[in-house]
Amino acid sequence: MQHERFHYRTLDELKEKAKELEIQLPLAKDTKILMTPYTFGHVTLPNRVGIAPMEGADGLPDGSPSELTVNRYVREAEGGSGMIWFEAISIVPEGRSSLHQLMLTRDNLDAYKKMTEAVKEAGRRANGFAPYLVMQANHSGRYSNPQGKPAPMIAYRHPEYEKLRKADDSCIVSDDYLKSLEEKFGEAAWLAREAGFDAVDIKSCHGYLLAELSSAYIRPGMYGGSFENRTRLLRNGIQAAKAYETDQFLVTARIGIYDGFAYPYGFGVKEGEGIIPNLEEPIRLIRELHEDYQMPMVNLTMGNPYVSIHVTRPYDMGKYIPDEHPLYGIARMIHGIGEVKKAVPQMAISASAPTYLRQYSDLYAAGAIEEGLCDQMLFGRLSFADPDFPNQIRDTGRIDRKGVCDMRKVRGSDPCRETDRMCGEKSRKLSEILSGISGGESMKQTAIVTGGSRGIGLAIAKQLGLDGYQVVVFATKPLEDCMEHLKELEEAGITWHYISGTIDNREDRKRLVEETIETFGRIDVLVNNAGVAPLVRADLLEMTEESYDRVMGINAKGTMFLTQLVANQMLKQEVIGRKRGTIVNVGSCSAEVSSISRGEYCISKSAIAMITKLFADRLAGEGILVHEVRPGVIMTDMTSTVKEKYDRLIAEGTFPIPRWGTPEDVAGAVSALCSDQFLYTTGNYIDIDGGFHIKRL
Repeated sequence: MQHERFHYRTLDELKEKAKELEIQLPLAKDTKILMTPYTFGHVTLPNRVGIAPMEGADGLPDGSPSELTVNRYVREAEGGSGMIWFEAISIVPEGRSSLHQLMLTRDNLDAYKKMTEAVKEAGRRANGFAPYLVMQANHSGRYSNPQGKPAPMIAYRHPEYEKLRKADDSCIVSDDYLKSLEEKFGEAAWLAREAGFDAVDIKSCHGYLLAELSSAYIRPGMYGGSFENRTRLLRNGIQAAKAYETDQFLVTARIGIYDGFAYPYGFGVKEGEGIIPNLEEPIRLIRELHEDYQMPMVNLTMGNPYVSIHVTRPYDMGKYIPDEHPLYGIARMIHGIGEVKKAVPQMAISASAPTYLRQYSDLYAAGAIEEGLCDQMLFGRLSFADPDFPNQIRDTGRIDRKGVCDMRKVRGSDPCRETDRMCGEKSRKLSEILSGISGGESMKQTAIVTGGSRGIGLAIAKQLGLDGYQVVVFATKPLEDCMEHLKELEEAGITWHYISGTIDNREDRKRLVEETIETFGRIDVLVNNAGVAPLVRADLLEMTEESYDRVMGINAKGTMFLTQLVANQMLKQEVIGRKRGTIVNVGSCSAEVSSISRGEYCISKSAIAMITKLFADRLAGEGILVHEVRPGVIMTDMTSTVKEKYDRLIAEGTFPIPRWGTPEDVAGAVSALCSDQFLYTTGNYIDIDGGFHIKRL
């Protein structure tokens, strides 16, 4: 059945839809089983509710947790979860997914000790028990961005993955390199134990290096081809980690049992059967982990959150609309996990991805456990929206409907970045608990770029993404029409979200701000880049009112009132860092240079100059800085029709720097203005025009 959004007002409506789709969803009558003890190995947890690993991208450059990192986990501990499965923590520098991904080393071990103790103490204070903490040891593989730029390390050439993120043969890692990682996973286990974690997860899911190896049928050598070879690094990494296992410290794994791609590019399928799940190999792997490696517990998942997103976590809106109903994804996940559980009943299994069901996800989790499909349910997106949900289940029997996560959309490279909504009192309490952990590193910040789907706007979006911002791209066309250009953001490993609309429409402007807040939690930068030229260049004496209204409505009015909306949002937000926000208006040299064949455009850009001054004046005292950049002759679609004219002017020496400007020239200036290098200036402008503004004799 066709994809559709979540719209179920009652449990009966949800059950009726499942019946219509001919799928079975495990929905319990109550949630009592979620509050029963959960035992595996020598461990007994007070309940069967856990937090799934969700990367916050708020670590410090050396890999240490920031205060914001610890805040997230303290909140989750206070919420009453029996287990917190930490986000991916890199085992080597080259395997980091970004400059802000966590990485545990001997040098920052003390910071992690303080974090785990703070998290456990928060749980003891709030609930009388410390949550069980699992550290996820990972190598990002083809998603590595250790210096903020893509540096893929791949197991083999994967055509589906490479549609969105480029790689070539030089990116294929050697057998010798893979062999060296076995020891690194062992060292990660020792570090995890010393840091105060209760278990270490040798991660093999979601398209990262170990998971990619599991489908490396076409890779030659000792890490490809046969099942034994494809799982060699996982099994040897686990064996190395088990050298540090004790009764109080376990080795476990998060395993992707189905990727969503046909043979030979996916795990959990069979040659000739397309993308139909075939779990013979995943079941074999889980059985071996239990029988040969004495592993008592695993966490199972599916898909790739960058490419086969709907398999990993069904959603309403995102980078693409799947050709299946989201409830099929829910059913495929839980019944696939259930198939493994029934084949290896002695293995304790944590299941994933219940949050799409919102207020019914608790009954779904309880039903899955009652039916023997899993032993515990890990919640991801819901834990960000409402970390207190376990205690709500304990106290009232149900999740508070007001706190459920709205899964209308997912975004960018990693669809679930954390937003910090802590009240002031909790922040102060945490500052006392966490004294000395981080020095207050700021959270991941968000930038809106209007007109960001191509040209100057796309270059700005990409540069700000590389600078570490989460980027919201606002443009007029549907997402699918822009993906050819926007894949540059994907390939660069940037977290982004796309919103379609027009800046001259009041409701679209309002929706842009609201959806940005829903998606990323705050707005730190606004780049007003959207703008149009006249449809027809006409002499000033022949300009039409329709053309004037169109150009002024988009370039001036739209910029004016979007800036007003965003400024008011920034004023509501907690100040992070050294300023409350930055607004950059993309003007033009046409603000001062007469062009009588496009007078409406010149007037609109003069308006941008005054809008910049007005907002700079009004907002300076609030800690919001407002700047303008004025591009000159930049090689974009807008100037392509007059290329011959400007080629001639460049050749004649009209521009002191004798070349076309590029979108990247403008992006570099915007990046600088958004940094902390311009804290004592506002209301100014920078000409990006090759010196064209210079008056010459």
